Amino acid sequence: HLEKFVFGKVQTGARRLNSESLMIHNSFTDPYSHFRGSLQCNCVDHNVYNETTCKEAYSTLPECPEALDYALESENSTPKHRFAAIELCAKIGKGNTNGIALKDIRLKCRPDDVDSCYPEFKWVRELFNERKTKTMLGVPEYVNHTSLNMDVGKAFSEYGDKCVFSLPEIYIQDNSNAIDYVGAQDANCAWPGVLSFLKLINRPFQPSFIKSKETPWPVTSQFERDFVRQVGDGAGNMTFVLVEGADHFVRRTRFLGRMTSTYHCEIYHRA
Repeated sequence: HLEKFVFGKVQTGARRLNSESLMIHNSFTDPYSHFRGSLQCNCVDHNVYNETTCKEAYSTLPECPEALDYALESENSTPKHRFAAIELCAKIGKGNTNGIALKDIRLKCRPDDVDSCYPEFKWVRELFNERKTKTMLGVPEYVNHTSLNMDVGKAFSEYGDKCVFSLPEIYIQDNSNAIDYVGAQDANCAWPGVLSFLKLINRPFQPSFIKSKETPWPVTSQFERDFVRQVGDGAGNMTFVLVEGADHFVRRTRFLGRMTSTYHCEIYHRA
């Protein structure tokens, strides 16, 4: 259905979306890569989970791809089966973190209190629910803004969306430009899984991207691990950017704001 939507095949008169360029960040894409990457990040690269939790998570790993394979078979691909597969695999990412925030492993906060770690959610909610803001935007007084709605997220999950989500591969055409930038401090959508997925995208430039080298960029003392993997001229057909000082909400990072502006210019120049 996503492919039909992107290329305007849903109904007569639908217009094709412009997919010449795509910029995404900290993506949950291929579930196989995502859950493997979560273990790599939380049990190997960082001590987000303790030894006991890691053992329990690794014990789920063999069952996870089996469940996904079953749920993705055309005759089995129902919301019920897709949701069941994701729920099984999600055990890998639901271990006890001892207060470490998965979206930014530098922080500690209660899982049920998002505002304590990310006050921006509270600021935005308060701003958009002010009467003068609603008046300015033409929003009815009875409509309330919610920064993070877990019920909506739950509804998408129960339909099994996370089991089949691979929109970047649909968007990325042979001559398109795609940038995926990831915060290294994010254990929610950990960068090893994102990079693994990008290597699997079946396009003519795939072999070159797999062979691409990590290029430090920019070279500063503050962000020593920042690197780029790229194939293609300019912004590249495929570019992966790891930002050491960023978390799940990458654009909060002032440094990244300068970086994305530069890359936006290169993308649209080529397009």
